[in-house]
Amino acid sequence: MKKLPAKIAGITTPAVEKATGRSWADWFEVLDGAGAKSWPHAEIAQWLQKKHRVNDWWSQMVTVGYEQITGRRVKNQKTDGFEISVSKTIAAPVAVAFEAWKDAAIRERWLPRTPSRSARPRRTNPSASSGPTTRRSR
Repeated sequence: MKKLPAKIAGITTPAVEKATGRSWADWFEVLDGAGAKSWPHAEIAQWLQKKHRVNDWWSQMVTVGYEQITGRRVKNQKTDGFEISVSKTIAAPVAVAFEAWKDAAIRERWLPRTPSRSARPRRTNPSASSGPTTRRSR
């Protein structure tokens, strides 16, 4: 196998080894041996969970790393393409921000050149029944 980069899917070999018990090179050998090159993303992740008892998060990371190293995915690519998002912190209570979003004049002051109110806030808790919730940016 060719020399691997220092990080794959943003994760170093020591980190993946500490969490999963195998290095990146070991995982790639195991996955190649199982025929994973032709498997879809979800099948690889599920196989890692069932066959090798890799937890949900690490099975996703190992799968993404494998897809990147085999040329099936580039950095920042999701299974269905790419996603771009923008966030802005507004110093206002949530209720005021939602009302301002509906008012074009206020929205233009806060967010210049925002053409419409088509964007919707994301719900972080789909089971919540009363009113919208906000997502915190990191």
